[in-house]
Amino acid sequence: MYGGVVHGSIMMMGALTRIPDGVRVKLRRMRFGMDDEVPSHWVDDSQFISHFFNALSAIFPEGEKFFIDSVRFFEGEISDAELRGQIREFARQEGHHTYQHRLFNEIITRQGLPVAVYEQFVRELLDHGRQQRSEKFQLAMTACLEHLTALMGGLVLEHPELLEGMDPKLRPLWAWHAVEETEHKAVAFDVYRAVGGSYAMRAYVMLQATMLFFSVVHRIQLDMMRRDSERVRARDVLKGLDYLWGRAGFFRRMVPGYLRWYKPSFHPWDDDNSSVIEHWKRENARYIESATEEAAA
Repeated sequence: MYGGVVHGSIMMMGALTRIPDGVRVKLRRMRFGMDDEVPSHWVDDSQFISHFFNALSAIFPEGEKFFIDSVRFFEGEISDAELRGQIREFARQEGHHTYQHRLFNEIITRQGLPVAVYEQFVRELLDHGRQQRSEKFQLAMTACLEHLTALMGGLVLEHPELLEGMDPKLRPLWAWHAVEETEHKAVAFDVYRAVGGSYAMRAYVMLQATMLFFSVVHRIQLDMMRRDSERVRARDVLKGLDYLWGRAGFFRRMVPGYLRWYKPSFHPWDDDNSSVIEHWKRENARYIESATEEAAA
């Protein structure tokens, strides 16, 4: 699954940016068959796991706007044409992620979840960071959070069983999002290095980003569970904890990739999992083409 030919290089801060052959950050305008028939517990009939993914979706719109803003702030300082092109496509991809997750968020709002309240909470939190932290710190935060989302995306592509319990109408949304998070996983990192971002800052900020991510996601998840019309079941909580932190759990599998961030010579494409992107594109070629054509019509 790993390996592959590497092409191209950009000299930045004395290191090479490694881009796997065939990887292109590219906007895909998708259509998904999401509707109100989606059950409230749409992942393996689990309240805990469904609300975990609901919480992720609730934070995406404001989070991705923050990512776009922090990367594009430095666009004028980037002299390399290829990286500037990646910045523009990164922004377009993240913008389309926001659009699709807002559609999903409308569905779970109609199911009784106050998504607008969660979005306001995330917006105020990020606005505070914008006011208190430098633009380079914000870019480092983006690079760190992009690493976390890329690790999650890579996992669901390499281990499709993690998505098997999802409602069939929603599984394509999360697989597509995983592909594009994997595809553009180095953009914020490369911009950070190009503008002189230090190892010390990115290591320090990752500690803050990790605490921020888990605290916000689980705070929203727990509030969603509290508001659920069904009572919380201990068995379901144990099932959910195993899904996230068990021996083959979602987050437990992320640990080795997470720790690699703290290696001074780290680059996101040291883990060349571009083959999972190609596999998804082959498996979904007709769907991608028809969805893109429909969206353009």
